[in-house]
Amino acid sequence: MDRALFDSVWPSLRVLARSSPEDKYTLVKGIIDSTLSDNREVVAVTGDGTNDGPALKKADVGFAMVINYNIIIYLIQHWYVRRCVSDVLVDSGSPE
Repeated sequence: MDRALFDSVWPSLRVLARSSPEDKYTLVKGIIDSTLSDNREVVAVTGDGTNDGPALKKADVGFAMVINYNIIIYLIQHWYVRRCVSDVLVDSGSPE
């Protein structure tokens, strides 16, 4: 990746929609590694929690959104989530 080209594009980005896990990771890593300013940007990313694991972990703030509660339990029980994230918060989504 050409650093100068990347640094000329990312400051104008506000939302990257329908992106691949590789695109998310490239963007997160690129912004974190950028030297455009003296202050490092805080980077947040959303994902499905499985394929997006590397980008979610690399970001300062990562939100994994899974609709099915059983998928959440499966992910927590298996090595992938334990390896990729430091904290897991589970919200049933119900107002109770």
